[in-house]
Amino acid sequence: MTDGRSLLLRGYGPVVSLVVVFGLVALLAPTVDGAAQVAVEDGRDGGGSFSSAGGQDTDGSESSTDADAAPGAEQDATVDDDQQQAGGTDGDGATGGDGNGGTSGENGAEDGNGGQAGPAGVAACDDRELQVPGDPYSPPCLAFDGDNGGATHRGVSEDTITFTVRTPDEPGFQDTLANLSDAVISDTPQDIQRTVAGLTDYFNERFQFYGRQLEPVFHEGQGSPTEELLGGGREGAQADALTVAEEHQAFAELNGATEPYGGALADQGVINLGVPYLSREWLTDRRPYSWSMDSDCDVIADAIADYVVKRVINKPAEHAGGELQGQERRVAYIAPDNPWYQGCVEKAMQMTRDAGHDAQFISYTLDLNTMSNQAANLVARLQNDGITTVQCSCDPVLPVFLTARAHEQQYQPEWVVSGVAWTTTDYVGQVFNQDQWSRAFGISFDSAAQPSQASLGYNAYKQVRDDEPAFAVQDVYNSMYLLAIGIQGAGPELTPESFEQGMFDYPERAGPEGVWGFGPQDYTPRLDYREVYWDPSQTSAFNNDQGAYVDTDPGSRYRPGDAPSGDPKAANS
Repeated sequence: MTDGRSLLLRGYGPVVSLVVVFGLVALLAPTVDGAAQVAVEDGRDGGGSFSSAGGQDTDGSESSTDADAAPGAEQDATVDDDQQQAGGTDGDGATGGDGNGGTSGENGAEDGNGGQAGPAGVAACDDRELQVPGDPYSPPCLAFDGDNGGATHRGVSEDTITFTVRTPDEPGFQDTLANLSDAVISDTPQDIQRTVAGLTDYFNERFQFYGRQLEPVFHEGQGSPTEELLGGGREGAQADALTVAEEHQAFAELNGATEPYGGALADQGVINLGVPYLSREWLTDRRPYSWSMDSDCDVIADAIADYVVKRVINKPAEHAGGELQGQERRVAYIAPDNPWYQGCVEKAMQMTRDAGHDAQFISYTLDLNTMSNQAANLVARLQNDGITTVQCSCDPVLPVFLTARAHEQQYQPEWVVSGVAWTTTDYVGQVFNQDQWSRAFGISFDSAAQPSQASLGYNAYKQVRDDEPAFAVQDVYNSMYLLAIGIQGAGPELTPESFEQGMFDYPERAGPEGVWGFGPQDYTPRLDYREVYWDPSQTSAFNNDQGAYVDTDPGSRYRPGDAPSGDPKAANS
């Protein structure tokens, strides 16, 4: 697996959890099926020249040039009218909203259109509608000519906006994975730093930051993202958050991608991006500080329960194997026992019960040292209870063990995926037992697989640098895009509160990663999903290896509550 497995190795955000996952798979489950070879693409050596693409002034007022175009702008970025729901590009409002007013900061004046104009010096561009022409997620274009207020908050000066990036180097797991799969590893912390630096140039040149420039500060930190993702490591996370706030005086942390670290940063009043699948309540309790590209687990619970009710329950298990095939479906939900997920699990369970189905819920502990034994016990329980259909909202490693143990016991249930923790990415699905996973179907909030060099993040980087970015470039790009949306939307008087309002004013946009939008209690942008099934014989567009998720209805996406009716499809249909 050329690109996908290498992306798991070092550096950025939630990616680090998979370092542990695959390292310990080698140690704990040497007989598990599905270990694939990794051959890293030539040229990703971390070197190369650096050059700026030039283009738009930082005040956002220059006319469009080639450098203003979106990454991958040669692709068709047209969005259907029913997807481009919130408008916000007609120039009537300074920061979007519904395009008929919006607000930007706290000093807006009535503009004669029934809404709020932006603060002094901020106006809609008169030369284009979008800040980045051709970018499907671009906010409306803004021009600025005035005083930005200077130092409006910690980490914000007249000229700069400081953000930190925690890039811990956790040796050992990379070496274990390399021994397992003959990988040539190139995503070092230095690769991530180089990628952040390049994308900082990209966003500084193209977005409206009101005379300021983003300025990254990299720190290794004392904490361990691996421990934090498994529910520990709070002391180190708190120490790192204090360093970010007091030593680095940062406005934001780009890599706040664990619950302990994100929570500690919020306690210090630092904007943080990347907390993984936490609940709407958790995020709202820490407003306006915590944001993530990963959908909050309330959105996921709404979507998967609606999908199970409409597509799964009270129907025969036609995709199961052996003696389970054709039986009326008996569903079990499986999820970690972390307290911040339990409210969402109960929500999904209650929705299922309200539909008249007595589904089970089984929790497990995020402890990789015991996960093999936990999987064996889970399979025994599922078999004993006659479960035909397993809905696994799991971390990426448990299905490795579950599918292996189920295969050993000749237990052949259906598997329903919910799109969490990279389980609906091709490079992860390829390491599950393929006989078992041929009966997998469900939902994914991710975009369809594409070659790594076709991503928006890769193309953005290549517009400002000549060398190759890290394999995790799309993850870095997505987090930086959220930061850029909030800063532009905030207006010149940048504070965490105006950042939040800027996010809320962002008009819904549709692109290759689905529909994005924010609002009160919505601190994650992804609003819809696609229906998928796993086909072991399909070649992945991402890494050209066998095994890929296939869209049931290519191009169609659904919001929670709008699941299609009828029967789900699987590879054995």
